[in-house]
Amino acid sequence: MVAKMIYDVLASFTCPRTITFKDWRLGFTHKALMAAIVSYVCWNLFSSQLFLVDSVPLGLVSIWPTSEYNGSLGVANYREARETFYEEYTSARKRDKTYRYCDNKKYSYYYDANYDYRDISCALWQEEQVPAKGESQMFFTTFVQENSVSYVTVDPDFDGKCDRDMFVKAGIDEELCPKHGEVSHSLGRCYCRNTRNMFVAAAENMTLNMEHKYMAMYGEGFLPRTIIRVEGSLENLHEFQPGETLAVPVLKILEFLGANLDEVYDPKVNPDDATLRLKGMQVTAKLQYYNYHQAPGFEKQKDGKPGETICILEFSQQDMWASMGNNPEYSVTTAHKGGFVDRYRYGIKVVIQASGIISTVDLMFMVNTVIQGLVLLNIAVVATQMIAFYALGDRSKMYKEQGNETASFEREAARFAVQSIVAGHVFHLLDEDKSGALDQQEVFEAIKRHIEGSGLTEEEMDTLASFVIHQAELDSEQWGENGQAGVIELAEWDNLFTSGHADFHSLSRMIKHLDKQEASFLLDRAKSFRQSLGRGYGSIGSKNV
Repeated sequence: MVAKMIYDVLASFTCPRTITFKDWRLGFTHKALMAAIVSYVCWNLFSSQLFLVDSVPLGLVSIWPTSEYNGSLGVANYREARETFYEEYTSARKRDKTYRYCDNKKYSYYYDANYDYRDISCALWQEEQVPAKGESQMFFTTFVQENSVSYVTVDPDFDGKCDRDMFVKAGIDEELCPKHGEVSHSLGRCYCRNTRNMFVAAAENMTLNMEHKYMAMYGEGFLPRTIIRVEGSLENLHEFQPGETLAVPVLKILEFLGANLDEVYDPKVNPDDATLRLKGMQVTAKLQYYNYHQAPGFEKQKDGKPGETICILEFSQQDMWASMGNNPEYSVTTAHKGGFVDRYRYGIKVVIQASGIISTVDLMFMVNTVIQGLVLLNIAVVATQMIAFYALGDRSKMYKEQGNETASFEREAARFAVQSIVAGHVFHLLDEDKSGALDQQEVFEAIKRHIEGSGLTEEEMDTLASFVIHQAELDSEQWGENGQAGVIELAEWDNLFTSGHADFHSLSRMIKHLDKQEASFLLDRAKSFRQSLGRGYGSIGSKNV
């Protein structure tokens, strides 16, 4: 029994039934929707290049500063700009005039006693002092606050009156203890403190240089074609050819960003803020690598081919106090004297980042996209079905009944009973020997009489009769009945003759399992029919018929 069940499962195939509605309105609608969906899937597949698998590249960057630049972005020379600045600054001082940002009160900024940026002079630094290289960043100093602290030890019975002469006698130079330094006594020492605020003259004339390469799962390269843009724009501001080292003057970066060191970041929002030359600013430089024409602005060139790998160098500006933190330099310290100078730098911090999309063709991605398209085709079926069921007037009622078959136990049982009456009548007509069963010969003779002219030979008709007998025997085996071999009895004939989903066995089980309330309802209803017929209701002709 178990083996037979397993065989039946393995040797059978189940598929959903389909219904074909012969209606040109539904046919054209369905085909139009399918064509639209297929067109969309194909367009989306190739326009969005959904057959590509992506990887995020790792950018490897070498950066260094230089003081001279003379190229396609113009000219920038820190030394010459510093010398020119010095000459003009000296000339202005001789006339007792301020020069640009040096000793200019417009650039002063006071936050509190710890952050007092007033009385700002200018410093003429060497080109080696201005930049500072960090981890994936380059810093260009525009402002420095220099705090000097020196001390000399005093005797325990010291009266507490410290003066600058004590530092001069101890051999401490004027850089650590200038004439206007603040002298105080604490911890058994005399201290001399001083703060100086200085702008680094012409710092924006330095140049940022870099060499970069990318490594990704699906490719790598060194110094690809590089295009400069600013964040949020597709305008190409400058282009470096493949293999060309990137060199961008700081003043050009500021020009790209529309930033001015001598102004505040946003004069409308915070007009009293410190100028960018004082507080500094952060500039993010994103190196974004692309192939298959996936770079923003290159979408129209997509053709399914890898194309040239390009890099988009995108600059963006962030408003912040950009600094390098404390940098103390200690003087020679002995048991009786010592000191240090701490230079706290603010300036332009250029932070390097790398990202992008490097792709390659993946067959499985294409297959997945096609599968998703096939799923979308079901939308055409659902939409057309809704039109068939609800939008075609009287036809929709018929289409809905055909498409959504309603199962009712009572109706199926009634239909089976009616068909069984007809089947029984036919059975008794064919059972000429009144044996209560039809053998293959009787079935053959019936087929021969009633389908004459069909074109079937007697051998083929006999085969049909064999099918009838064989199917009846299979039904008997299914229900565990041991009927006569080679013949079909009335119950088996009825099960073959009726076209519904019910049969004698299923009806018998269902009737036995009716609940009391439903069984009582059906019996009462049957009694009412009998009483009505007894009074003449529902009869045909006279009572004597």
